[in-house]
Amino acid sequence: MAEVVDVIEDSPPAADRRPLPTREELRGHLESHLQGRNLAGLSLKGLRRELEQRLGLAEGGLDARREELKALAQAYLAAQAAPPASPAAPPAAAVGGGGPSPSEPPAKRQKSLLAAGGAAAAGGVAAPT
Repeated sequence: MAEVVDVIEDSPPAADRRPLPTREELRGHLESHLQGRNLAGLSLKGLRRELEQRLGLAEGGLDARREELKALAQAYLAAQAAPPASPAAPPAAAVGGGGPSPSEPPAKRQKSLLAAGGAAAAGGVAAPT
């Protein structure tokens, strides 16, 4: 029985454990963390780990909220990709036809936060991280 008591006494006190952030707190941290960053090489898993460090959580502390974090990240990307409402902007068809020029090769697919957001926006399913 003494072994069980030793294990319990070795457990970190409840005051050292941080509560999980609310959805709005998580959204605020995510947006401020991603603002101005190059997102091409950032995966959802990497983003979770960085937010865990930023929030003072143990590694894996946000794993249970993986889908919620993915949805928040995709919403952020969609908001960033949306063109600003401007009456002076010409339609995409007038600018360049909306597609890549014949001299440009198609972009490679990458397993990144941008790829996950693009797949969701196109109606596809992003690869899990």
